[in-house]
Amino acid sequence: MRSQLFPTTISLSASTKAKNIEIKKRPGKKKTAEEITKKSGYSNVAAFCTAEEYHLETLAQKMAESQIFEKSGLSKELLPSSDFMHLAVKQENGGESQDVFIFREGAVVAWNLPEIDVEALLSLVKKHQTGEYSENIIRSESESMNYTYSDKKTSIEDDDFVINEKNAKLDKYALSNAMALSVKLGSWEATLANYIDSMEDITEDMKAGRKIKMSQEEVMRKTGKILTFLGATYIGS
Repeated sequence: MRSQLFPTTISLSASTKAKNIEIKKRPGKKKTAEEITKKSGYSNVAAFCTAEEYHLETLAQKMAESQIFEKSGLSKELLPSSDFMHLAVKQENGGESQDVFIFREGAVVAWNLPEIDVEALLSLVKKHQTGEYSENIIRSESESMNYTYSDKKTSIEDDDFVINEKNAKLDKYALSNAMALSVKLGSWEATLANYIDSMEDITEDMKAGRKIKMSQEEVMRKTGKILTFLGATYIGS
């Protein structure tokens, strides 16, 4: 019988380890999942933010029925949580691990998953989300990096992750958490930019002292959008 997935979180001691990850060189401009080129001898990790929030409870039930995922085997330092899930793809004939971290805040980070499986995963989580983002924002604000394993301390070298083999699961969580936050912030920024663009004609009229041609319904709708955005960013912070 295939194992069910188990929600997990990071403990204080694991968090302390995450802070000790050595960053030798910070990457420059981020690369989206569509822009990254996989290097020979490296694997790929991709992060996407598709919505304001995932309903992890119903998503966990759906994943438990899956024949793809199994118990992750994470360190005992990772305890049950309601904030994110860690999934491991069952390996039939060995091979490198494939991991997925799903964060309640609407972000997915996939390690070593083929593009077709990533798309299937995104389609699945979208059925358990609230506050869907546009496809353009999802794609343009995605992030991707190459990674490899080493016996050295986990670091970033030449814009690639070099992950310590002994602490791979914990370090993957720490890096996934950072990538999830990055794509979430990028999505918020893109959403706000789109809102500002939609208000450009109105602000120009206000600057010129012209009469604003908006119905009360339009004003309420615009106000609702900005309050929703501000509420989301406040909760997220």
